[in-house]
Amino acid sequence: MKFMKIYDDLPVVYRNLFPEFFAQEIPVEEMATCNDCAMCQKPGTQAMPGIQYFKPDIKCCSYYPKLSNYLVGGILSDPDPYLEEGRRRIRERIKNRVAVSPQALYFPKRYRLMHKHGMPQSFGRSSTMICPYYVKEGGLCSIWKYRDAMCSTYFCKSVAGNQGQNFWKVLRTYISHAEGSLCWYPLYKMNWDVESTWEYFNDLESPTLQAEDLDETPPADEVYNKIWRDWVGREEEFYRESYRIVSELTRDEFDRIAGITGNVILSWLKEKYEDVMHPKIPAVLFKNPQLIAIPMTDGESYSIRTDVGFFTIMTALNDILNYFDGVRTTDEIKKIVVEEYQDELSDELIQSMYFNRMLLPLTVA
Repeated sequence: MKFMKIYDDLPVVYRNLFPEFFAQEIPVEEMATCNDCAMCQKPGTQAMPGIQYFKPDIKCCSYYPKLSNYLVGGILSDPDPYLEEGRRRIRERIKNRVAVSPQALYFPKRYRLMHKHGMPQSFGRSSTMICPYYVKEGGLCSIWKYRDAMCSTYFCKSVAGNQGQNFWKVLRTYISHAEGSLCWYPLYKMNWDVESTWEYFNDLESPTLQAEDLDETPPADEVYNKIWRDWVGREEEFYRESYRIVSELTRDEFDRIAGITGNVILSWLKEKYEDVMHPKIPAVLFKNPQLIAIPMTDGESYSIRTDVGFFTIMTALNDILNYFDGVRTTDEIKKIVVEEYQDELSDELIQSMYFNRMLLPLTVA
C-alpha cells in the first residue's frame, strides 16, 4: 500500500494554513482512477446487477464546483501552463457575469436545481451536468490544482472502504468550512461593504428561480454594479488580491478564522483517521452473506459487489473468502492458505477485504 501526506492531494494554498495534522500520512486512493474510471464497465465484461455504471466521457465530473474567491485568484495568478485552459474558462465565466460574486464563482441556480432533483440518477451519466472546467479530450480537469472541497475529497472507491469514505467525508466538511470562512476574509481585509454581497449570496443560495436564472443570463447592470461597486471591470484583479491575502495568512491566523467549529471538525477528522490507520479487526470474521460474486469471462477473476461498491478479485481469493465462516480465526485460515495454495494471505489484503465489507465481524447480523 502506498502512502502520501494528507495535504499532498489538496490545493497547495492550504499547506501552510492547515494544522500540522495534515502532514500525516494516509493511503493513496489507488482504486479511484481518473484516467481509467473504476466506475465504468470495462469492455468485454459482464455487467454487475444493480450497478449504474458511469459513462467514460463523463465520470464523476458531472458536478459544478463553487470556487471561492481565493481559489479563483490562484488559478488566475499561477503561471503554470497546465492551467492555461482553466484560466481561459475562468475568464469566460467572469465575462458572462452569471453567478459571479466577490465571494466565489457559484454554480448557476438552474444547475443546482437540476443537480438536486437529478441525483443520484444523473451523476456520472448526464452530459448536461458536466463540469464547466472538464476537458473532454483526455478526460481531465483544467483547474485541478485549485479545485474545491468536493473535488478534493470525492473518491468513488477507497482502499480503506467504509472507513476511508468516512475519513474523506469529514475532510470534505473541514475544507468546506475553511472555504466558507476564508472567502469572507479578503472582503473583511479590503473593508468591503458586504451588505449587497450578502444579499446576492443569499439569493444564490435560495431555491427561488427568476427568469434570468432559468435562462442563465447575467444580472442587470444596476444589480451587478451594486454587488461589485468600484471593482466592476476589475474582477480578475480582485480575485488575485483575494488569493494573495489568503495565501499570506499564518497557521495561527487561519486557526482564529476557522474558530471553534474548525477545531471541532478537526477532532472529528482525527477520529476517522485513526479508524483508517489503526483499525481494530476482530480475530474471527465471516464472509458477507449479501456479497454478490460473478465470474469474469477471463476465467481467472470474479466481479464482487458489496454495499461499499464493486471490485475485481482473483478466482483463488474468491474461493478463500469461503473459509471465513465465523468460526475459524484469521490465523487458522492463513495456515490453510499456505498449505493449499502455497501462498500467504497478507494482513494488508485481509484489512482491505474487511474495509470493503467482503468480510464482516461477528457483531454484524
